[in-house]
Amino acid sequence: MGRLFDGSEPRYVLYRMLLGTHAHNVCYRYDEPGRHGKFNTLPTCRKNSSFRAYNSARDRWDIDFVGYCYNQWPNHLGGHVMSYAERDIPIYYTELGESDPILFCHGAGGNSTIWWQQFAHFSRQYHCIAMDHRGFGRSSCSSEYFDVSKFGEDALAVLDAAKVERAHIVCQSMGGWTGVQLALKHPERVRSLTLGDTIGGFDIPSGVSEIGPVIERLKEVGGSNVALGAAFRQNQHSDAHLYREISAFNVAIRSLDLYGQMFHPDVLVPLERATNLNAPVLVIAGNEDEFWPPEVLKELSQHIPNARIVELESGHSPYYEVPEVFNETLQAFLETI
Repeated sequence: MGRLFDGSEPRYVLYRMLLGTHAHNVCYRYDEPGRHGKFNTLPTCRKNSSFRAYNSARDRWDIDFVGYCYNQWPNHLGGHVMSYAERDIPIYYTELGESDPILFCHGAGGNSTIWWQQFAHFSRQYHCIAMDHRGFGRSSCSSEYFDVSKFGEDALAVLDAAKVERAHIVCQSMGGWTGVQLALKHPERVRSLTLGDTIGGFDIPSGVSEIGPVIERLKEVGGSNVALGAAFRQNQHSDAHLYREISAFNVAIRSLDLYGQMFHPDVLVPLERATNLNAPVLVIAGNEDEFWPPEVLKELSQHIPNARIVELESGHSPYYEVPEVFNETLQAFLETI
């Protein structure tokens, strides 16, 4: 086609992750059906508008780029289109890049695809892995199999399936439950732990006692109106829309008792166990986070040995709202290890 694309180029990464993770939900129409790779206009998606949102947010999709991905899929989409770790249910994961492994653990508003901006940045130097937690994305399950206390062992199974001995664990919000469970039960598998806007499932009173009203507001106004900062929602309409579209693939979780399990006394980790986290820990706080404001995460970091805290100008999701700053902050931390 006269044009090649870097496998870590952001548009390629997003397209790959959307197809690889949600291919069964994607249906296209073309102006000229059957003429693969020869598009007169941009293909659009019938079942979701993620691609349209990204088009308006990033000028235009390149016609050659879309044709390249379509014609070469699945070969040029990395060979990891449908990878699963075997547990009591299959746990989906995707990977890109080589060298030092990073496992990304998403929050309640995301799935593996939500990390596309981190995959684009870090896959040049790292082996990036992202999982769908049980009940999310392609790790769909019924209420019988939904158990937040199994998140850590699910992550361990993903590392085993990806043949990774030790990894940097990067967590967002709910994903902090996963990272902390893994780090406490299997410290030999965790090279470092990043807790992004999360209490990590620790039973810290300032982080647990005030969460009820936030969850009620989330149910009332919608997850993205709490997970994304007000300034981002107002100024980045298309990117906020893309966030909602990626989140919309989490169909199973809507009927599951996520928050009831997350904050159940049997799932929460006693705060004194934070001293057992031996790996280097980075805590990232958004200065406008409605879930866990910086003062809560600063208090938590005081209980964790070898922890450092960084405050970013963001809402609850700095990895998505200010990805360049988040990536630079995370990379600086990883380079010290």
